[in-house]
Amino acid sequence: MTSRMNSRERVIAALKGKPIDRVPVMYWFNPHTAVKLMAEFEPAQNRLVNFIGRWMWKKFKQGGGFDAKEIWRALPLLATVYANNDYAIQLGADMAEVPFGTAKFWGKIYC
Repeated sequence: MTSRMNSRERVIAALKGKPIDRVPVMYWFNPHTAVKLMAEFEPAQNRLVNFIGRWMWKKFKQGGGFDAKEIWRALPLLATVYANNDYAIQLGADMAEVPFGTAKFWGKIYC
């Protein structure tokens, strides 16, 4: 067992088959789960995303969940990139998989 490692060290050591302090963790959130977590468990560090996530969850629940109008069922899909990158890391994941880039990445290209 090694001393306390940061996420990067843990993942690289695991890939190389070296000793690690704990198994690396990766979260992959369903967008509806992510907005529910933001609303009822752990607020997102980004205040705007947190506000929007809570609002989307409220509209989804008030609309009847998966029986709600299509707009309220589909709206949480907008949180997919943030949920599986920044929010997953915030909740303790060691790695995040976002194959199509992050909002920051695309913002730098198009803005």
